[in-house]
Amino acid sequence: MGGTAFKNIPVRRIKLEEIRDTLDYFQSTIQYPGFDLDYIYDNLLGSVGKQPDSGDIDIAVDDIKFPWKKFKSHALLSFPEAQRAGNGKNTLQVNFAIPIQGKPENGYCQIDLITGNPEWLKFTHYSPGAASAFKGVYLSTLLGVMAKMDIGYLAGEDSINAIAKVSWAYDLERGLRRRWMILDDRDIYCEVDADRWESQLGYLMDRGVIPAGPTPRFSRVGYIDDPETVVDILFKGKLTKDDLVSFEVGFKVAMEIYSDQKEQMTTRLIEALQRSGLKSTKNKDEIEESVRALL
Repeated sequence: MGGTAFKNIPVRRIKLEEIRDTLDYFQSTIQYPGFDLDYIYDNLLGSVGKQPDSGDIDIAVDDIKFPWKKFKSHALLSFPEAQRAGNGKNTLQVNFAIPIQGKPENGYCQIDLITGNPEWLKFTHYSPGAASAFKGVYLSTLLGVMAKMDIGYLAGEDSINAIAKVSWAYDLERGLRRRWMILDDRDIYCEVDADRWESQLGYLMDRGVIPAGPTPRFSRVGYIDDPETVVDILFKGKLTKDDLVSFEVGFKVAMEIYSDQKEQMTTRLIEALQRSGLKSTKNKDEIEESVRALL
């Protein structure tokens, strides 16, 4: 099956030869200045156009060229209510059930519009197509696990039983950001902002919960959405963005970086993949077997 956002409209996979007419219909229905076929084709995400058929069509919407609130409202109102989804106030993507080639008798496919930095979205939704045995979700999930395992500060027995920790968080739509975790004044382990983290760390030191010492300082960065910078951070300079052509390449280097934590990395990756969209097409054993075969 194709997309999964619609329960009352059966959507199917769209064939390669059906894509252009379908996108032509989609674009001409929306009719938003600058959102033309050239733009759409330059900003297709994932494996669309790289294989005989696709489950859905994802399009990156430049959040500078197309201010999201206005563009989203216009796009949603271009189609009947039954054919649209994702109208939440803070949602970064909307979904459409679109008649294939503009003809309901051909069935429907799902088209998703995702806002953000197009270069970042192309990177996070990259799929190598037939060039790899692994779908793009394997690589994006690997990067997410590497972000969590890249720990800048840790107080506690280990990263699972931490009292205070600074690591990274990987967001497919926004970018890479620092993640500040600590026991708050209610002794609840939770995510806080940088100022609260530093203040609470001093409080825990004063209480003797963690050893006293200088408060570690980290740069106060927002979301980093430059793919080259993110690859450099997560792969410790061992790969460039252009080197990262497949999951196989990324996994091999990740195993070298975390050579003393191979089993932890592998287990966390498998568990994350089992929670991903793969669960609709592969069972747990198949996912685990495919990853461990690369060890």
